[in-house]
Amino acid sequence: MHREVIDLKAAERRQEFERICTENAEVQQELAGIRKKLGAAATRNKILESELHNMRDKLRIVLDKTSSDDRLIDMLREELWRVSPQSLGHPPLAGSVSATPREASHH
Repeated sequence: MHREVIDLKAAERRQEFERICTENAEVQQELAGIRKKLGAAATRNKILESELHNMRDKLRIVLDKTSSDDRLIDMLREELWRVSPQSLGHPPLAGSVSATPREASHH
């Protein structure tokens, strides 16, 4: 009778051990999938950071070019005003791109 109880307990432990091993294998597979997704997300993050850096550099170049263009336009208007002040009607405003008299009258 004691032998039957011992055999029954041993069988229950074997079943529990097999269930735990199966569950462990499933969790290990899930962990591997999560690690793979994490690696892919980290790679995408690096790519996006690189693209962001490139876009910021390009934006900085455009802003510098815009500022430079504004200064050149102001210089050209000043030169035009010096050559023919009547064509503009007034001296250009220092440090800003000013509208021509025709553009100003439409506002």
